[in-house]
Amino acid sequence: MTAPRVDVHQHVRPAPLVAALRARTRAPRLVGWTLCLDGEPRRKTFPGNA
Repeated sequence: MTAPRVDVHQHVRPAPLVAALRARTRAPRLVGWTLCLDGEPRRKTFPGNA
């Protein structure tokens, strides 16, 4: 029998990481609070989202 898996995590966005992602011109990058990843739909995110 396999135990059920639960995903419990928190997104941590320190200011230096946000600045570095915003400075990029290719994925992974942040445009405002939109996260852009290769092969994934753009995802709107907000500071404080977990």
